[in-house]
Amino acid sequence: MFGYIRPFKSELLVRQWTYYQSAYCGLCKQIGRDYGALPRLALTYDLTFLAILLQCFAEDEADEQQDICLLNPVKRKTIMQHNRALEFSAAVTVLLAWHKGADDKNDGHAVRGGAVTIALSSARKKAEIRFPMLAQAIADSLRKLNEVEQGEPDPEAASACFGELLAAVFREGIKHQFLDRDVTVDNGTNNTDGADEQTVSVERRMIEETFACLGEELGRWIYLLDAIDDYRTDMDNKNWNPYSLLNENMAKTEADKALSNLEADMDKTAMLLDFVRDSALIANVIRMGLPHVRLRILSGASLEKL
Repeated sequence: MFGYIRPFKSELLVRQWTYYQSAYCGLCKQIGRDYGALPRLALTYDLTFLAILLQCFAEDEADEQQDICLLNPVKRKTIMQHNRALEFSAAVTVLLAWHKGADDKNDGHAVRGGAVTIALSSARKKAEIRFPMLAQAIADSLRKLNEVEQGEPDPEAASACFGELLAAVFREGIKHQFLDRDVTVDNGTNNTDGADEQTVSVERRMIEETFACLGEELGRWIYLLDAIDDYRTDMDNKNWNPYSLLNENMAKTEADKALSNLEADMDKTAMLLDFVRDSALIANVIRMGLPHVRLRILSGASLEKL
């Protein structure tokens, strides 16, 4: 996507940073296994976060092994091995990258966008076969967003569409994480009315909806931050921007307020999730990483490479 969703590195413990790097490299290798070498270029911090978030609810710790990286084949490093979180995040990476290429192609960047869609055509088809509901949800949300962007600039309506997209992604992601997991509760009684199973089902749905809510808030945040990041370029090129009815100072003020509120909302939503592990890493991203990125973008500074 955009590379905005990242931890605040200086506040991470060494083991947390090592785990983050392991997930980043693991996602890269997962994309290669499932879709080929070229789609690995679409790897982002954003979907590394999704993989880590989903892995927080896995039954077992992530398997990590010493392996080599193509960028540094001499030195072996700790890399997360195949799991459902990586598998799902790899598919999302491919699908969003293909749609980004198609959007660029329609926005007048025919050569760049066309090259991306052609390069990812086979990978996209594989991802759609593996995750048809995910692929349809992404396509529907982006179609709705395109319709909104054809009208009057409206930050709320436009960000809601991207929020809807990430809500669908997060919901499908946690469903995939819980796939085939036993939901029967043995409470040591002879109760046969299904009450325990129903309770677990309600709890599962609550997790799914909370995940979707977090995705919706994060999607809105990403869209509005990207809008303010692109503000000057869009104004210079007379492109559509949700803040184009405001001057730059007013746009930044409005965006800062909306983004800060969304960060607070995400923190509250995340606290509703009963993480199995790595909650401190997720908290670092939401409470420190996102605000840091927001302030850098609003100040006009570029983002550091992690």
